[in-house]
Amino acid sequence: MVLGARVVYVLGHTSCGAVSAAVRAQTLVEASTVIASLVKERKVIVAGGIFDLQSGRVDPVSLP
Repeated sequence: MVLGARVVYVLGHTSCGAVSAAVRAQTLVEASTVIASLVKERKVIVAGGIFDLQSGRVDPVSLP
């Protein structure tokens, strides 16, 4: 990646419309050929979490 990032962390929050739409669509890795290539080459890791607005906690989400 241009900035040399080694981890792409996708963070949404509870009641987030974008997270709901993303879950129904392609996974993040499948949607981006650049990211998919970097993951395949083990040059970058993709991880995710959901921020709970009430508790202030971030719970990890397993991504395919």
